[in-house]
This record gives sequence, C-alpha cells and structure tokens, in this order.
Amino acid sequence: MAAKNGIKFMDNLLLNKININNNKVSNVELIDCHTNRIVKRIDCQYFVNSANNYLTRLIAKRCPTRVRIPTLCVYNQLMVTKPFDGLVDSSGSDSIVPIIHDFDQKFTVYQTSDRSLCLTVLSENDRNGGLNTELPEIHENWDDFYRILKPILERIPALSAAKLHKLVARLE
Repeated sequence: MAAKNGIKFMDNLLLNKININNNKVSNVELIDCHTNRIVKRIDCQYFVNSANNYLTRLIAKRCPTRVRIPTLCVYNQLMVTKPFDGLVDSSGSDSIVPIIHDFDQKFTVYQTSDRSLCLTVLSENDRNGGLNTELPEIHENWDDFYRILKPILERIPALSAAKLHKLVARLE
C-alpha cells in the first residue's frame, strides 16, 4: 500500500546530502555503497530517517542547512540463539524464517545467515535513553523477554528447541 502511494524504500545506498529550499526538504542525494558515486537525486517533500540514534548524528551532518531530526532513544533487548536446524517447512525441507515485525507486542524476529534467530524486544514501557552519543553499558533484562516469549513461541514453535547464545541490551 505504501508503494502505491509513492513511498520508496532503498537499500545499499548511503545518504550524501539533504538539500533544503525555503526551509523545506527539496531533494536528497544518495551514493552507491560499493562505488561511492552519486546514483540518485530524489525530489521529495519528506525524508524519513530510519537510522537509529547514533546514525542520526551522521545524517544531520550531511545537510548544509541546520535540520532538526527528532529522536527518542529507547532501551531494546536482543536475544540471539545458537545456530539450529529445527526450522523446517511442511515438506520437511529447510525453511527460512521471514522477518516478523509485531508492532502490537513490540518485537521483531529474523534469521541470520548461520541459521541463528535474533529476537528484538522493546521495553513494554519505553524508557528514554537520552540523546547521548556514547554507547552506555546497559544490563540485560529478562523481564522484558518473559512477557513476549509466549507470543513468539506461538508463531515459531521450533524456537523452543533453540539454545541461547546471548542476551544483549542496547539503545536504539
């Protein structure tokens, strides 16, 4: 639906510059990650920053005019399993887990290239992490995962056979 309304999602490109006319975004310049050449200049009325808090600082530096980019950094828990082979489809062959975003439960699940699963969970009550650009040490919180494991296991029952590799807390 977003694509039908003109929204474009672009991967493997770096933001080079945000151009401003009359205090409004007029276009953005994108660079190919591999060749470092400008590949696109996109005329737009809006630019949506999907970078995290730390990358936002870099985006702000790419604009010749001062641009205010509002962010709220919140605590995020990331659980990574050890690689496992329990993911099979109905025919018994290996299955690739699609990226699952559950915005109601505030979790994301995705499979890595080594057959591990990553589960990210935002805190139930978002806790402001501030706008500090230093990476603070954050202690992991099993309580954030406890409330969400059941809905994740209902979607991916094979996850119950996985072994935990690590639990990490971070700001995002």
